[in-house]
Amino acid sequence: MINAVLCKRPSQRHAGLAAAIFLILLSLTVVLLMAGSDGASDQHRRNKSASGNRAVDLPVITRLQDSEREAFRIFRSSPERLPFFIRHILRRPIYGLNWSLSQRLPANDLAAIWAVPGNQYICLVSSQKRERKLVGVTCDTVAKIARHGLFTAFLTPLRLRPSETDRLIVGIAQDSARLAQLYTGRQTVMVQVHDDVFVRRDHISNPPDQVIIKDTP
Repeated sequence: MINAVLCKRPSQRHAGLAAAIFLILLSLTVVLLMAGSDGASDQHRRNKSASGNRAVDLPVITRLQDSEREAFRIFRSSPERLPFFIRHILRRPIYGLNWSLSQRLPANDLAAIWAVPGNQYICLVSSQKRERKLVGVTCDTVAKIARHGLFTAFLTPLRLRPSETDRLIVGIAQDSARLAQLYTGRQTVMVQVHDDVFVRRDHISNPPDQVIIKDTP
């Protein structure tokens, strides 16, 4: 799973808040791009460069690919184009994403989230409602999402109890999925999947370490 946080230059008044949210979003998922030793660092740099080139070099799709249409019913309804302000921040599409084929996921009070199909990739693009200049992007291949789903998570300290966390997880899974198992440390949470989407809100202080999709309850 590949993740990024992009932001339009914030005003000085919001710089502190933007930085805090930026750090929270960066901590939500871990991308393992580590070399095994110092001797492997050159190979690591080459692999990282190849991955970056792949992200921008894939041609933008002009229509939904068959694998995406067959596996995810969320893409079978009329698309909801990604808003202009998000497209302006993201600028050039990655992984062949087509902004006009986006589908907005169920509403919540923290962020607006879209599923965006690409060239054998799907990304979740999110915009914080309190700080729209921060846009998060989480991507993976269609094949991996069919097995493990794709999710984005938001961690927010509670106003009246700052030591506690409000955690919101929103994800997608293929048509046959019925349950998403969220593993966070020693805690396991079962979430039902409805129309390819799973949503969980709780007070666990970290994002899931692993998600497993189940086809049967």
